[in-house]
Amino acid sequence: MTFPMANNKFWLPVTVLLLRVLASRGQVVSNADSTAVLQTTNKLFAVFKQPTQQQFDALAADRINCSLCADQDAQAGSRIELPYMVSRVRFFREYLQRLRGNTHVKRAYLMREVRMFHQNPETLVVLVATWLPGEYQGSEGAQLELDFTKKDHKYLFSGISTIP
Repeated sequence: MTFPMANNKFWLPVTVLLLRVLASRGQVVSNADSTAVLQTTNKLFAVFKQPTQQQFDALAADRINCSLCADQDAQAGSRIELPYMVSRVRFFREYLQRLRGNTHVKRAYLMREVRMFHQNPETLVVLVATWLPGEYQGSEGAQLELDFTKKDHKYLFSGISTIP
């Protein structure tokens, strides 16, 4: 079977991932939603690798729930309150550079296993396996959670955290 988009570097990973996406928690994610969110996820990872404000602004919601940002601030001794909501501008200026070096973020680029479910009708959660069970010193595995909120028929990046 051949895919008409197979010659395009961007579409090939999305096409392959569509074959591997699993719905979890018994909730069905439509093909249109999974396609849209996977495309946005690939674009977001590209921006994480080579950040530009304009591209990030097109992909992100006005406010981002960032537990990884809270973790970084807590390590620096800053006082934090949860949920840790930061503006899109602050996320780009203060946290994106630091998150690029995060092990979970780097391993998420491989997108070995992707699960998604609706947190609510407007929010889709994408879980990207960063460590498979037993892969790292007998661990149960880990995932990077990316949240996407639908606004004007478009899914925007609205949160990031790790599990566990």
